[in-house]
Amino acid sequence: MHRITKTLGIIAILVLLPGVAQADDWPMFHHDPAHTGYTTESISDDLELLWSYQTGNCVDSSPAVANGKVFVGSRDEKIYCLDEDTGNLFWSYKTGGNVVSSPAVANGKVFVGSGDGKIYCLDENTGELVWSYKTGGSGDSSPAVANGKVFVGSYDNKIYCLDENNGKLIWSYETGSGVFSSPAVADGKVFVGSDDNKIYCLDENNGKLIWSSEIGYGVVSSPTVTNDKVFVGSLDFKIYCLDENNGKLIWSYDTGSEVNSLPAVANDKVFVGSLDFKIYCLDENNGDLIWSYETGNQVGSSPAVANDKVFVGSYDNKIYCLDENTGKLIWSYETGGGHSSPAVANGKIFVGSRDNRIYCFGVKTKLPATVPPAVPTVPPVTSTPTPTSTPSPFASIPPLYLIGAAAIIVIILIAGISISRKRKKGESAKPPAEPPKPETEPVKEKPIIKKETSPPISVPITIERTIYDPCKRDFIEGRLPRMKEWINRYDPSAYWFAVSIQNNTDRAIEEWGVELETSSALKVEAVKIEGIDYKIELRETYPEPYKNKYAIGVPKEYGIVIPKGGAQRIYFKLRAEKPKTTYEISGVFKSAITGDVPIRAKEFKYLCDTGVSPEAVKAELKKTFSEKDAARLALSFKTVQQIDRMCDKEAKTEEYLDKLSSLQGYTEGFSENFTNQLDDFSRFMKQEQLEYLDDAYKGKVRRFCTNLVDVWINEFLRG
Repeated sequence: MHRITKTLGIIAILVLLPGVAQADDWPMFHHDPAHTGYTTESISDDLELLWSYQTGNCVDSSPAVANGKVFVGSRDEKIYCLDEDTGNLFWSYKTGGNVVSSPAVANGKVFVGSGDGKIYCLDENTGELVWSYKTGGSGDSSPAVANGKVFVGSYDNKIYCLDENNGKLIWSYETGSGVFSSPAVADGKVFVGSDDNKIYCLDENNGKLIWSSEIGYGVVSSPTVTNDKVFVGSLDFKIYCLDENNGKLIWSYDTGSEVNSLPAVANDKVFVGSLDFKIYCLDENNGDLIWSYETGNQVGSSPAVANDKVFVGSYDNKIYCLDENTGKLIWSYETGGGHSSPAVANGKIFVGSRDNRIYCFGVKTKLPATVPPAVPTVPPVTSTPTPTSTPSPFASIPPLYLIGAAAIIVIILIAGISISRKRKKGESAKPPAEPPKPETEPVKEKPIIKKETSPPISVPITIERTIYDPCKRDFIEGRLPRMKEWINRYDPSAYWFAVSIQNNTDRAIEEWGVELETSSALKVEAVKIEGIDYKIELRETYPEPYKNKYAIGVPKEYGIVIPKGGAQRIYFKLRAEKPKTTYEISGVFKSAITGDVPIRAKEFKYLCDTGVSPEAVKAELKKTFSEKDAARLALSFKTVQQIDRMCDKEAKTEEYLDKLSSLQGYTEGFSENFTNQLDDFSRFMKQEQLEYLDDAYKGKVRRFCTNLVDVWINEFLRG
């Protein structure tokens, strides 16, 4: 009864309050501020592709749907607003970075984060900027909007609460690591995960900690809050259910790989994807497995639930529709890339894809056959008195009472549906009957329904590759949170070419190798295989004067196997002498089982890192600054390099203060932002006054060093 009352209260507010998105819209990531991923929307089994829209890059952002419009971000750095029915462009807005964040729509405004570290608020109808707020890190977290506030995480380790109308900071809370997770808001509390292995519960109004719960590994998944429980996935392969009020563990379920997917909760069931290729349905109350469905690749997409169906994407390039109760496949549709998390609204499914498109599925409107209009017989014109209209029995009732009456009717209907569903659940002793099949299959342009129960393996190896940029402390593109976690622990100050090799064959790959090709100006300095401590030999050859080739071989005797259905992650450390230069790297994966599989060329801009020589930096600075100023700033960069190295050693507090003082002299008058960063670092060190830093403060000092490098590059080399 408590749950029904809670649901009816929410519906009543949606019916009676103006400015709130319609109940059949999907106005933010995973539908609502609590991230339930559930809607009462009715969806047909017989869907077709209604439209698709091409952007300039991958669409990892999940669509928001409100007021007849679709809002979505792209890695081409733009936010798009499209017509819900036709896919036609209303407007687009260019940010300064990749838009992986999913938009939220409320009160005529659109809120979204960007890789440039800013949170943007745009006018829903025109796309014009209302306000923006600059955080200290990349903004891939998706905003939640509730009670006039915007809640969002950032890679600067913080959770922010901003005023919805003007973007002013209300409060912020610092965690122990980056916050990729998107906050959930429910019952006056904010719930969010962090890469420091914790789930946080904060007071919505002042940001004070209510509780935190430590789990086994970093949290990239976002929490779902409903029925006094918090559901969240983790990189330790588990799905957790915690008590909303105190964070205590209720149950956990172990999948076969990392869980980046955000759980959806509906009808006493939890639905979530895992990188072990599967979608899981668990009992909400005890975590018991009800069913699982295996796709053809990793599932990072977050499920959406509507009308007894589960919609979810996979990196096998398909979007799936499964029966909520049995997990049986209803239909699937293949695009040219892996999918973002689907949105369900107004009888349609909306989803982004890594083939750079946004897709909309629905039921096509069938136009009636054209019948020639009958020619009416014109009667003779006669004069007749105008009839007097009979007053409606409702004419005397004020409009507000009619609205209230309508709201009450809606509430009664919803209550009836909820009770009916509860009764049906209790009567479900036998499995649901299969829906009747039509005698003949209707002809479609491109049907969605496909008769398949186990998706065939299309390629023996799936290769994901990306560049880690130390200036952004993030990948240039791609969501590979576990690989980012490894780099952050090992060496976040360098450029890395990160490669994930996924084995889709029916046997383990025991012997394998990788060959890379680069320009002779870009060096591969070292190679690491995740989980392997001993050194892997890196062989270098020079096939042409302007090219380098690098190779690693992994014989059977090493025991570094790529298991059936599993993955191996390899990290190549890059180094270049010339900053602000574009380079390209490509390669081949080799094994007797798969043959040669290309690693597609990756082009990227090598801006700068702490390994670049001060002389090369000076040459670049002279393009913007005078000879004298370029020399001063080059010395400041050398000092930044020294401080960065000190952060990984047992340096004394006085040594830090001495270097910070020198740095202050070199950069004085150039950048207020950099000066403020120096002041914060110096103030922190003076307050501690420790001869040697203990373990508790090493992490904080490391973050100061990281930010110092980032700010220096952004202020003096970014242009």
